[in-house]
Amino acid sequence: MHPFRLSQLSHLEILKLDDNDFSDGLPEVICNLTSLKSLDVARCRILYLPERLSQLSHLNVLKLDGNDFLDDFPEVICNITSLKSLDVARCRILYLPARLSQLSHLEDIRLDDNDFSDGFPEVICNLTSLKSLDVARCGILYLPASFLVFKPSSSRIMIFLMASQKLSISSPV
Repeated sequence: MHPFRLSQLSHLEILKLDDNDFSDGLPEVICNLTSLKSLDVARCRILYLPERLSQLSHLNVLKLDGNDFLDDFPEVICNITSLKSLDVARCRILYLPARLSQLSHLEDIRLDDNDFSDGFPEVICNLTSLKSLDVARCGILYLPASFLVFKPSSSRIMIFLMASQKLSISSPV
């Protein structure tokens, strides 16, 4: 679809553009689709996200898996406070910024197949609405003691996936 035609879809709520080539950048016109609730741009060769993406104030689901953010977590994501589900699996991410804790509605985050061998991203313990966490194949060798006292704000079940990893618990220093 031509970008100008896409901008005419002002009431569009779900946009699925996975497996495209956006290596020159995510089309800015997407940032004008202010009714979007779900955006799937998985495996699109995206290297960075435009700052204007934070204008999508109704965005609940963001699928970015399989893009290559060159070790840097796209911090603009921290400004999309309506997010409930975030998929950044297989994105070569090495760290999560402290500002991620601003996503107070985040219930589901997929981080699998990134490299957190330097340690468990403790900012996850600040995501009090979290129900589902996938950190399989991330090279995590230990859980911080703070994870043991981590309690989501509700009594909902939290799913923690760490397939084929040997774990130990670090003691408080």
